[in-house]
This record gives sequence, structure tokens and C-alpha cells, in this order.
Amino acid sequence: MPSSPTTGSPAASWTCFPRCAITMRLNALQALRLLSRTANPADGRSSLLILTDTGAALVDEVIPAQLAFEDALLAEAPAWAVEALVDPLRALTSVWEQGRGN
Repeated sequence: MPSSPTTGSPAASWTCFPRCAITMRLNALQALRLLSRTANPADGRSSLLILTDTGAALVDEVIPAQLAFEDALLAEAPAWAVEALVDPLRALTSVWEQGRGN
């Protein structure tokens, strides 16, 4: 999530989740006081979303731990297996990005 306010639509495209799933997650984050919503002055219907200080601190804590976990998993895989995944994952990412208009 960016450090400036955004709407839920970009969050749906970043995560590839349907909007209803995003709404459920945003409600949960707001209930935990990790996310703040304000009315969007541009349209009066949508909300602007931004992480609270607590939410940003949690992201700062969790992301490095997640990356370390992923590095540990990859360290146990043979190099040939990891290398064999590079091109197929790039192709898959390209298809997803084209489908989302990126």
C-alpha cells in the first residue's frame, strides 16, 4: 500500500482479488486500526485509504520477515530448480500485467 491515500480499486488490481474480497480485508484492517478511510472528495462515493502509523509499523516489521522466509525457502532449493522457474514466472507475470492494463 502506498504512503499516500489511494482508493480500493488499485488495491484490487495489485492483489488480483475481487472487489468484494478487498472490501472484507479493508474492513478487517480498519477494525484493527491498521487502516484509515476518509471520504474521497473527488467523487463523494469512494473512500481514500491510508495505513495508520500502527499499520505502517506492522508492514515495516512483516515485510522483512516475509522476505527472509522466502530467501530461506529458496536457499534450500537446488539452483537449477530456481533457475528453471525464472522464465515461466516472467511469462506469467507478463500475462497478468497485460490483463490488468499495466
